[in-house]
Amino acid sequence: MKNTGFFIFILSLFFLSIGYDSLAQGLDDAAIYKQKQEKAYKLIFSDPPRARKEIAILFKDEGKIPDTVMAMNWNTLAVYYGVNNFLDSAHLAFDKAIALLPEGHHRKMALINNKAIIYRKEKKFKEGIKLLDEAEKFAIQYGDSLMLGIITGEKASYFSAQNMYSSAANLLLKSIAILEKTPGTSEVNLYKEKQKLANLYFKLGEYAASEKLYKQILPFFKKQKQLDTYYISVVNLGDVYLHQNRLAEAKQQLDEGLAGLMSFPNKEMQIHALERIASLEYLQGNTAASISRYRQVFQSAKQIESARLIYYLTEYADVLVQQKKEEEAQSLLSEVGQTSNLEAYLNLSNTEEKFRYHKVMGDVYALVGQHELGTKYFQKALLLRDSLQKESDIIEARNIQNKYQSELREKENQILLQQNQLQRLFIFLIGVVMLLFSSFLIWKWYINKVKVRIKSLQVEALANEKVLLNQKLTTEKELVHLKEKIINEHRNDLMIKNIENIRLNQQLTDLLQKIEQDEVVKGTNKHILSKTEQEHWDDIILKFKQLNPDFIQKIQQFGDNLSKGDLEFCSMARMNMSNKDIARMLNISLESVRTKKYRLMKKLNIPESQDFYNWILSL
Repeated sequence: MKNTGFFIFILSLFFLSIGYDSLAQGLDDAAIYKQKQEKAYKLIFSDPPRARKEIAILFKDEGKIPDTVMAMNWNTLAVYYGVNNFLDSAHLAFDKAIALLPEGHHRKMALINNKAIIYRKEKKFKEGIKLLDEAEKFAIQYGDSLMLGIITGEKASYFSAQNMYSSAANLLLKSIAILEKTPGTSEVNLYKEKQKLANLYFKLGEYAASEKLYKQILPFFKKQKQLDTYYISVVNLGDVYLHQNRLAEAKQQLDEGLAGLMSFPNKEMQIHALERIASLEYLQGNTAASISRYRQVFQSAKQIESARLIYYLTEYADVLVQQKKEEEAQSLLSEVGQTSNLEAYLNLSNTEEKFRYHKVMGDVYALVGQHELGTKYFQKALLLRDSLQKESDIIEARNIQNKYQSELREKENQILLQQNQLQRLFIFLIGVVMLLFSSFLIWKWYINKVKVRIKSLQVEALANEKVLLNQKLTTEKELVHLKEKIINEHRNDLMIKNIENIRLNQQLTDLLQKIEQDEVVKGTNKHILSKTEQEHWDDIILKFKQLNPDFIQKIQQFGDNLSKGDLEFCSMARMNMSNKDIARMLNISLESVRTKKYRLMKKLNIPESQDFYNWILSL
């Protein structure tokens, strides 16, 4: 324990010394990959085709990720195969997953438990119980009460499959009690154990208790999108109603269950739902439909080599005998004769199933007139009935023994669990204390260092801020002074030019009137005078643009297709020239100025109520 605590202390110092960025990045990547695994796992129970695609994506990382992570990918694939009844493939995938985990890894017990479920589906009870005992040993060793509860529940399923209902009920109740007391227990695990208990109540004929439990678990599985479990439970609830002769309710449940199961590749459960519907149709008096459905069930079960083939065959044959369908019975016997591995299916059946099969087949042979063969089957059925009675006595004795051994094992398990939990808790606490202490020392040293650095930076920042502020104030004052100086100079210059231009324009007007009689001279002088006027005007426009660099762009934003003359007119108005001055400058009448102003207001979308000059000056 001391060595472990010291190791955790050294490890914590190492992580803190290498920096937090790379560690955080690694944790983020691991969390994202775990989310992908969880997504693929959940899809198995709601959307198998999408689940298969997501699993295939996970397997692209094979060889790039640790074996322990890859083991979980193989486990997910194995669960996919198991849920969809591809049992051989499930075994291979579980074996691969278990092999990738190192000896003593805590997840190994879960994989072993999952593999045992496949053995149960195959009715290989000895192999499965051996694995469960191994998984139970791991759970006790590591003090994992959650896995212990799950393993106990699976053992209950094994006893139930062998008609040892008393032992199964005791183990299921124990499993539920363990899971309810264990912190962090997943609701899914707890509700699956309740589903098993509902199934067991049904087998025992406790239909009211079974119905109550099914109604309790169904909303949960639907909400969690555990749709395979949901639809299977819907079918089972329909079967409960069937045994209570509540046929309308049974039909509703069985139809919903079958429709839902059709979206899953699990043919076994589809066939089970079809068989229950066939039984419902028979009870409703739809004999022809029922027989047709039973024939479909038997042929489908034969095609997929279902472990329940004997059960389906017996149910089908029993209906034919009751309805005295001699020709169809003869056809069924022909099909049975062509089933080469019938003995293997019988070996998978329990004594009760074998007894019922031989009794019904004796009736079938009697129906078709083959009394000698019928007698042989009846004799075999009598022997099996005797064995069934003995087996019942043995099972009862075994139940008593199992209960006693279970109580002893439970006490031993509790002691071992407490010891392991205390040991693990002690190691964990030592590690936490050392980690917190080392983290505190490093944090304190780092905080002191940061405080000194921050204080230094604050002093430096204040000094720099003061210098920059003084520089900024000085620069702003200089800019303001320079701007005012330039504006005043330009404004004075522009006003002088404006006055000069008005005066020149007046002189030019007078001169033009004097030389009106001489066309040649007039033309020459007009050219000279226009050139002189233009030079003055260009100079004025240049000065105006320097004072108002954005004015032309602003004007153009308010109107499209403005001519050069329009822009010059606006510029004159901006220079606060009167209508008279503008008329002189442009050598037009005052009425023409007003007309031009009116047209400009239309182009610029200026309301008639707005004064043109005030609007120009406001820009």
